[in-house]
Amino acid sequence: MHLVPIPTTPAYLNASFELWSPFLPQLAQRSPWSVEQLLGQISRHEVQPVLAFEGDMPVVLIGLSIAEDNDERVGELIYCTFKREYPYRAVRGALLAELESYLRDHVKCKKCRPICPPGWRKFLEAHGYQLIRVDADKHIAMEKVL
Repeated sequence: MHLVPIPTTPAYLNASFELWSPFLPQLAQRSPWSVEQLLGQISRHEVQPVLAFEGDMPVVLIGLSIAEDNDERVGELIYCTFKREYPYRAVRGALLAELESYLRDHVKCKKCRPICPPGWRKFLEAHGYQLIRVDADKHIAMEKVL
């Protein structure tokens, strides 16, 4: 599996649309956002799509946002959705490690902050993350210094 961050220029977003857009309806079903809102976040450069490929097939879409927190750059994982029927539990540890490396080495982030459903808490704690808040929609924010 390899990670492919999509540059947020109109040319790259348009050229890669067929790769990342099929994930949006499934994501919209279990998120507070509609497909139109998700597209708006991407087109306004609020969220960068990041794909994970297995071979030549995209199997994961991650929504990444870069925030400033006390003069430190933080990579916020706004969403993560796997292709239906994909055995995500077997690969999510390696995927998280690759994403942390990307954020630390290429984006120069000091922290990684997933915002996720509460079911991810034990997995993230096992990888060094700490709970920092529970949002009104019951999602949790975890954080790790990179």
